[in-house]
Order: sequence, then structure tokens, then C-alpha cells
Amino acid sequence: MLLSLALALAAYFLVPVRYTSATSLVLTAPPTGGMSPVDRAKPVQLSNPLLQPNDGLRIVASILILRMSNEGERKRLGVGPDSPTELTVDDGRSNPDLLGITSTGPFVCIGIDGPSAAETRKLQVAVEKRIREQLVDYQKALGAPPSTFIAISQVSSIGPDAESGARWKIAAAVLMAGIGLGLAGAYGLSVRRAARRAAGEASGPQTDPVPECQEEGASVE
Repeated sequence: MLLSLALALAAYFLVPVRYTSATSLVLTAPPTGGMSPVDRAKPVQLSNPLLQPNDGLRIVASILILRMSNEGERKRLGVGPDSPTELTVDDGRSNPDLLGITSTGPFVCIGIDGPSAAETRKLQVAVEKRIREQLVDYQKALGAPPSTFIAISQVSSIGPDAESGARWKIAAAVLMAGIGLGLAGAYGLSVRRAARRAAGEASGPQTDPVPECQEEGASVE
């Protein structure tokens, strides 16, 4: 038991600490809607094509999520296949607090799991900045008037916070494995001792035979 406890404590302190952060962004339409203000000098009224569909904001959010899932974009942010930092960008389905409203709100949620608080915070800021840049660049490429640009606002930002759940799980697993091996070893040892004891009782006491040539009362050197 003591050895199992020592191994569990060692496992807890040897497992590196991970830091997590979560940022939720929401897309909003401009107050004037998708059409530019009426200008008598320009008889043709310009509009933002991204706001024409009924679910335009949700479509734009999906486009941003797909772009941030691109391998080249992730490498640009320093999150490659071999990177110790994990990046998740979705519509909020990975955030339990947003599960009830993800079907109606155009959310872009950023989740980061990194080896240090500084790296996690740095990536959090970089990803949010990159999403904003992509939104502006995409609207410019479509020729949308600046007055109709979709805005993106931060709803919440949590972390970076130390995540100790994985350390406790590993320590508990080591403790249970140690206790299980210890009980199995103790049981095996008791079985072997009982078998040896039974074998000794079955053989009976052992006595040395008396030589036939030895007469009664004769001394033996």
C-alpha cells in the first residue's frame, strides 16, 4: 500500500501541467443591415453579399471555422502535427455553456490546450486576431462596402488555467494498479506457503535409522 501510494504521488508530480483557455466570439450585423446608406451621388445601392441569405451570419461563422481548420493556417500559427499545443476552433459545440444556443447564434469558439500559460495566452491572442483579419479580408474580396461589414465581438474569455484533471486520473490509475498487483502478489505468496506447509505435513517426521551392527549400550564415535 505504501509503495502504491508513493508511485501514485510520483506519477502526479511527474505528469506535466497543461493549461487551457477558451474564447467565444459572436458575429453581428451592422446597424444599417446589409445595404449601404442611400447616396444620391451613387444611384446603385451597394450591399454586403454575406448578409443576403437568411442565415448569412452563421454561414460566415462556418467559413471562418473551416479556414482556421486549414493545415496551412494552423502551421502559420505554430500549431503543427507535432506541436505540443492543441487548437480547437468550432461553433461552440465543445463548450457546454453554449450547447443550448449554438443552433441559433453565429459563434466562433477557440479552445487551446498548451504546456505553458504564456504560450497558451499568446496563441489565444494570435488566433483571435487572425479570425478578425480573415473576416475583414473576406468581405473586402467580395466588394462589400465598409459600412456593411460584419462585426465580431468577444463574448467571453477564460484562462489560461492549469488543468490538473489528467494528473489526478493518472495518479489514481497508478494507485489502483499498485494495489491490485500488491493484492495479487500477497495472494500468490500465501498460496505457495500453504502448499509448502501441506507438503511438509504429508511427508511426516523424518528419523535416522539405527545401524543393525550397533549393539545396545555400545558407544558410537
